[in-house]
Amino acid sequence: MVTEDAIRRWNPAPVLRSYRERFAFGALVAGFLLLAGLHVLSPDALIVRTNVSHAQAGHRFDAGYAASLSADAVPALVAGMAKLSPAERSEAATRILAEWFPPIYADWRAWSWSRREARRVTEENRARLLCWKAGQRCESGD
Repeated sequence: MVTEDAIRRWNPAPVLRSYRERFAFGALVAGFLLLAGLHVLSPDALIVRTNVSHAQAGHRFDAGYAASLSADAVPALVAGMAKLSPAERSEAATRILAEWFPPIYADWRAWSWSRREARRVTEENRARLLCWKAGQRCESGD
């Protein structure tokens, strides 16, 4: 919506004054700003953080959905798992371990910072994830 709003505001000025090349430049800049904003915001991590806070308020947490999000969501999900119910933790841990452990090192063309972080967080928290997967209480104060 932000991009559409920016394009709508940008559109009349250059087009009405016969400067169509400025419209293309403005639309391109708006698109780059949107991509930069999404990169910084990390929507999947935001979804997980929001859903975990709603779960703390007594709402249902869909662990299967949260664990199916992209690699961006994994660090936020692991960080918030101690706040979830044992059943939700078990489902999320099962899915995270199935997806991210053992680490599969793909071709360099498939490398991304998000995947690297998801693997790192999964490896660092492997013992806790295995404990949660089994439905047990872990020593980490959950």
